[in-house]
Amino acid sequence: MRRLTDDRRRALLVDRQLVGTAGRSGRAVVEVADAVGPLHSTDPSTAYLQVAARSAASQDDIATALYDERSLLRHTTLRRTVHLLTAELAVAAHGAYNHRIVPQLRKQIVGWATTADGVEGDPASWVDELERDTVAAVSELDRPTGNELAEAVAGLQVQFNPAPGTSYGRPIRMTSKVIELLVAEGRVARDRPRSGDLTSAAWTYGSVEDWVPGGLDVLAPAEAAVALLRHRLGSFPGSSQVDLAWWTGLPKGQIATALAAIGAEEVERDDDATGWVLPDDELDAPEPDDGAVALLPGLDATPMGVKERHWFLGEHEAALFDRNGNIGPTVWWRGQIVGGWTQREDGAVVTSLFDTATASLQDALAVEAGRLEAWLGDVRVRWRYPTPLQRSLENE
Repeated sequence: MRRLTDDRRRALLVDRQLVGTAGRSGRAVVEVADAVGPLHSTDPSTAYLQVAARSAASQDDIATALYDERSLLRHTTLRRTVHLLTAELAVAAHGAYNHRIVPQLRKQIVGWATTADGVEGDPASWVDELERDTVAAVSELDRPTGNELAEAVAGLQVQFNPAPGTSYGRPIRMTSKVIELLVAEGRVARDRPRSGDLTSAAWTYGSVEDWVPGGLDVLAPAEAAVALLRHRLGSFPGSSQVDLAWWTGLPKGQIATALAAIGAEEVERDDDATGWVLPDDELDAPEPDDGAVALLPGLDATPMGVKERHWFLGEHEAALFDRNGNIGPTVWWRGQIVGGWTQREDGAVVTSLFDTATASLQDALAVEAGRLEAWLGDVRVRWRYPTPLQRSLENE
């Protein structure tokens, strides 16, 4: 059995996850998403900032890839999380995972419909018809907003209380829940926000087939899981079954079956866990130099996609994660997290390192912070899940 040391894993992380400056100037938006794959997009700004950290793409370049070229789909999939995915990876993720969450989402909506005023007849049939009417309205209205869909489809205006008997329970419309179900089913997709900058979630909606001709329902779950994990092991070699189950949201049994189908090879890791790599992977990557600096945003896909993080995180989890396990903005150097950063109200990008830095690291970090500050311009990022270190930087 080959051994994959922490040093080698960090070199591979820099190379495969594009966590550094090498090659960034000539890298296309879709190349970043394919290499990291998929990019977290629960927070709209994270989608842009993940690409900005790994390429020289402008904000307009990213928007063009998303909404004009439609080379990346914003889709709810693995771990019921919103991601940006290439068409190929979207098909694999959807096929492997979404059959698990769609019945849950539908059952929940049918339950709410049972208690809602204005629902006539069988609630399940009512929900089916509401979905059909909403899909038709998406096509007829040409990139409608949620409010425009609610105006066109009366059933979307039906209200229910998702948390009756609680202090925070209040009536809401069916609109957002039905759209969430349709997205998870692969019937509609989030399109360009009607207003705002890269932080906006004022989505419009279109057909998934505008991004993925033929739609997402192409692969059976077992075949899709094989395609998904083959891609993952290429981009993140050495992942354990714990890591892969965490990243996908799939049960470990399905992970094991897919690894066997791939013919994945076991490797020893420094933490004594078993990692997995593709059978033909030479595990080659250049040793990171002092210029391998990156400012990754909160919820970045690289740290969020790994459960066993000590080899790049060290003892800094309390400072960098919120109580729900969401990571904040981080400073990376040579494949390790060495600090955090944030953007202040005046637009300044400020950083904090855990240990004394070498002069070369300080210089590289100053350049990178200046680059990101200029890239953001007038945009002000509001982190959805603030962390202790990020909060302290904002208040200094």
